[in-house]
Amino acid sequence: MTVKDLVEKIISYSHNEDTPDTDLSVKALTWLNSAYHELLQENLAFLKHKMLKSVNIEMTDGFFELPDDFYLFDKIKLANGNIISKENKDLYSIEGSLVFFKNVKDSNITFTYIPAFQQLKMEDSLNIMHISSNYVQSLIWGALVWASIYERGVNTNSEIALFESKWNQAKQNYKVTLATYSDQVLRTVPYKYMH
Repeated sequence: MTVKDLVEKIISYSHNEDTPDTDLSVKALTWLNSAYHELLQENLAFLKHKMLKSVNIEMTDGFFELPDDFYLFDKIKLANGNIISKENKDLYSIEGSLVFFKNVKDSNITFTYIPAFQQLKMEDSLNIMHISSNYVQSLIWGALVWASIYERGVNTNSEIALFESKWNQAKQNYKVTLATYSDQVLRTVPYKYMH
């Protein structure tokens, strides 16, 4: 199953034939990305270990430039083995896309951070997502909620309430699953979609 399959399901639920729309695939992909990013953001504490990225950087003159895909700071390991965590704000400052150090000039460092959330593309397989396969289908509900925020959305308030209810329940179930099994690796390869 691919992202395109999810987008087609979203369109089938949201499309009103009495009010034709253009670029539905692009819009539905935007709604899906919004729901996916919302789910990641709300569960970042549990997903952090899966998402961390480390890069080796040669720092000169006490500063370095953040990677292009930077989202959240985690830690810096200096060449001497000392660790500077994000809580040690008296040792560093972030100004724009630069990180400045107060007492370190030249050093090779390992910078660990959470990269910006990936934008899903139509051709992507669902196994690139940072959520377990059991919850991929629930993104449809989230996308429909986002459709009602971005667009005309769905036809009635009862439909919107239904989608919000399903989405909120799916998010809660996912959070409970992550909290319950936080010490285990959840299966992240999606199931095979059967017609």
